[in-house]
Amino acid sequence: MRAALFSVFLAVAAASSARDDDADLARVAAWMAGEFDTFAQVARDAAAGAAYKHVGAVLRVVPVAGAGLPGPGQAFYLEQALAESEDKPYRQRVVLLTRLDGRLVNRLYRLKQPEAFVGAWREPARLAGLAREELQLDEGCDLFWTRASDTRFTGVAGEAGTCRTALRGATHVTSKVELTADSITSLDQGFDDAGAHRWGPPPGAAGHAFSRRK
Repeated sequence: MRAALFSVFLAVAAASSARDDDADLARVAAWMAGEFDTFAQVARDAAAGAAYKHVGAVLRVVPVAGAGLPGPGQAFYLEQALAESEDKPYRQRVVLLTRLDGRLVNRLYRLKQPEAFVGAWREPARLAGLAREELQLDEGCDLFWTRASDTRFTGVAGEAGTCRTALRGATHVTSKVELTADSITSLDQGFDDAGAHRWGPPPGAAGHAFSRRK
């Protein structure tokens, strides 16, 4: 009898955990989607005379369907650009929000021909016919989410030096993200193999705080 009750308890606990996981994925998906900018942070930096001044940037994240990605989850197109040159984005990614070994994760894919999709946030249907062959997984750059509270998720990627780069003398990238219903704060930093900071906000500086426009 005791063993039977314990089995029922385990089944209920597993079902509850699955529902919580589904709720987390749905919440992260809802909070990721939208248009954001760093203008409020830029104004705060100027008013405070901050030593490190964050750039004015715009971020758009839109859901897409049928983007040629493997596995279940929600796919997004992400486009990020400086405010003065929105037609020349410096970051374009297709993102699959899914589960990997039970963990909630953003898997990041580069477009092999990104110039063909500039402005696709206005027409996400342009990405619906993407084939898997047109995308390249950012190996080692998965961003893993943790629910910090009912109002905040945190994400980390590349902490073990797995997200490789050759940009401006760096060999690897670390990313830390904080997500709420109204903001995405992203800290991307490049380091060399000796641990020297090469680009991005310097150690101790805050990440770029994108506030929701809509």
